[in-house]
Amino acid sequence: THSGSLRSHQKVHLGEKPYKCMECEKTFAHKRALKCHKKIHSGEKPYKCMECGKTFAYSSGLSGHKKIHSGGKPYKCMECMECMECGKTFAHSYTLTMHTR
Repeated sequence: THSGSLRSHQKVHLGEKPYKCMECEKTFAHKRALKCHKKIHSGEKPYKCMECGKTFAYSSGLSGHKKIHSGGKPYKCMECMECMECGKTFAHSYTLTMHTR
């Protein structure tokens, strides 16, 4: 329902994070976020690049990686910081911090 979706969304603004990872104590506002987070601990990486064989925990990580092979991202910056959860890279540490919250 729309009201259920709104209540779920409001948890973000209220700071409610009732879903807790039993491995590292990190908390989440949504159950699906916890489910995705658990891949870090399990090592599950079901998304595989068919070009080079590198695997990713998230489809978004694979999508970004594919740009290296397609020419859309022909280089890799050695100064950028990579999110260990999804593979997305950030030029500034504070943006990585905001992303991982």
